[in-house]
Amino acid sequence: LNSCSYIDDEISEDVQYSQCGIPMRETKWVMGWKKIRYSWNSKVTRVERPYVIEWKSTSGLKNMGVIEFVEVDVDMNDENTEISSSDVVTEMTMVMKFVAPTLVAKLFRRSAKISTFMERRIVTPTLLKFRDIVMEKDLKMDVESIRHVLSVLDKE
Repeated sequence: LNSCSYIDDEISEDVQYSQCGIPMRETKWVMGWKKIRYSWNSKVTRVERPYVIEWKSTSGLKNMGVIEFVEVDVDMNDENTEISSSDVVTEMTMVMKFVAPTLVAKLFRRSAKISTFMERRIVTPTLLKFRDIVMEKDLKMDVESIRHVLSVLDKE
């Protein structure tokens, strides 16, 4: 993921709101690998805070998907657990569907490598960047806290 930004700096009067009051604004996404770049605009179609975010592209690279967040129970009696009782551990699951551009589809049509490529080179780095943005910008975690959480996750 190279970038993600709101298309309009301010919320317009005609923007729709989710049931939980979040404006469902349009965003511009730019994703790439090496010299290949794809971009698209998308709009959130459903938000059930804090459990679900669903979207659909409105232009550019055609895609749609849903991200689900589920709190995970952690055994605080396990001596290997390095998470405090006040920490919340969340599992994030993403389902994303792309309609591959003609050029990409032709390149990978005869190959079983497309899913591995998408997972390793596109989806995983995008999710990791998304996680880092959430931790830093939304959760206001400092660098040391982020490192601690990541080190705990790496051990699992």
